[in-house]
Amino acid sequence: MIDWTNVANVIKFENMFGGIFEDPRMNRWLRIVMHRFEQKFEFLGDGRHRCVYRHKNWVIKVPHNEAGVQANYDEYRRFKSNKHNKEKYGFEVTYARCRMLKGIFLIMEYVVDTPYDSKPKWSDFIDCRQVGLNRRNEYVAYDFGG
Repeated sequence: MIDWTNVANVIKFENMFGGIFEDPRMNRWLRIVMHRFEQKFEFLGDGRHRCVYRHKNWVIKVPHNEAGVQANYDEYRRFKSNKHNKEKYGFEVTYARCRMLKGIFLIMEYVVDTPYDSKPKWSDFIDCRQVGLNRRNEYVAYDFGG
């Protein structure tokens, strides 16, 4: 968890993530949002483009740069067009249920990762086989943006 009252942490954040959105207001707004999320939700981790927080049976993917916004949109788009992938690829990939919030955040169902050898064959086509079980005990891909 980031201590936003510590100036050094704010500077570190701005050096890592600040300025990546062209609009400086967006960078300030994002800092405030992330601070509030860290107070209210469980921090699960971060990657090159996004931080992920858990709230009950859902995760919130918060972009910390433009690529993160694009990854969120890509995951949402793939989930929405899920019904067409069997004809296109010859197998059916099931994506975790999700929706966009304010055109930036991705709200996705929480998924528990499973051992490598228990995953379905189609998980070979998902980056790093990031496939697990949702609360309905269905295998779904949970990190497939970008």
